[in-house]
Amino acid sequence: MEEEIETPRDPKPCGPLEEYRIPDYVLRPDAQQVLVDHAPQCPVLVFINSKSGGQLGSSLIKTYRELLNEAQVIDLSEEAPDKVLQRLYVNVERLKMEGDILAVQIWRTMRLIVAGGDGTASWLLGVVSDLKLSHPPPIATVPLGTGNNLPFSFGWGKKNPSTDQEAVKLFLGLVKHAKEIKIDRCHLNIFLFNLFDACKACSKDLKNGYLVNINNNVYASVLILSPHASYMYFMHAQGTNLKP
Repeated sequence: MEEEIETPRDPKPCGPLEEYRIPDYVLRPDAQQVLVDHAPQCPVLVFINSKSGGQLGSSLIKTYRELLNEAQVIDLSEEAPDKVLQRLYVNVERLKMEGDILAVQIWRTMRLIVAGGDGTASWLLGVVSDLKLSHPPPIATVPLGTGNNLPFSFGWGKKNPSTDQEAVKLFLGLVKHAKEIKIDRCHLNIFLFNLFDACKACSKDLKNGYLVNINNNVYASVLILSPHASYMYFMHAQGTNLKP
């Protein structure tokens, strides 16, 4: 059964959809360049796991593509986020060399939306971290999984969203007005060894028979909605979050 999306008491207006759309030629190097009056205020690139939330993922893709440019809504079952972001970055760099200021403005102000479970959200956070971009885009998380601990930690709620146009417009308004913060991310690898062999073979931290190896030098950006977000994340990203 589809559930209502959790929203704050004072939802922000979405405004014109043109403020979120990214022109085709910025997204795709093979698209014809067109003149645009002004850069969108809150350009978004949307990643959706169509297999998450039962049929909700597919329905959400359909609605976002109806409201935005179809090319800026990516089905993660068809294309990996690293390929999409690398292609976009290379294209923006080419346009920058050609003097296209609008494309550069879009890249600098772009926000990512990821809809899926905690694994999907962590995947995108990790990709943004690993790409080491000079301007990593902040990420808003749509709860579309089972646990939805990551969106909940950042104030976006735990319930799966409605997929109609009004609900999506409401979420776009929240993304537009959300604040950006930095978060920490680490990779945690746990290996189970024989206690004697582990002590003999390695000088790393050993706790209760588990060899724990932590690397916490990874960076990304996330968007936080709630000012009272718990900021309890594990094996997630250092990044930027949106907060009203």
